[in-house]
Amino acid sequence: MPGIKDGVTGKKELDMTEKSKKGTMMELKAIIKFMCKGYHVSKSIDPQCPFDLVAVHPNGDIKFIDVKSESYRIKDKSKINRILTKNQKDFKKTSGLNISLEMMG
Repeated sequence: MPGIKDGVTGKKELDMTEKSKKGTMMELKAIIKFMCKGYHVSKSIDPQCPFDLVAVHPNGDIKFIDVKSESYRIKDKSKINRILTKNQKDFKKTSGLNISLEMMG
């Protein structure tokens, strides 16, 4: 199947790539992790949102989470460190809210 039509734009969308499948699985792992810790978790549906998840604990702790897959360099197998993007830094600066990077493997 070459793709399906997007219900909003009518344009054909490509099938999920392996990278996007992995990203979805890592987000689901993070959701389960935070739910097991007692958080209520909501997933962003906006592709331009600076965070993937919002986790709210009954004790009042609120986390804005960007989920990342643990990645390693092919050359020397060293871990690739992730940092906030410019969009995320701008969000933090204007909102005063912190975004946590959650590395999932």
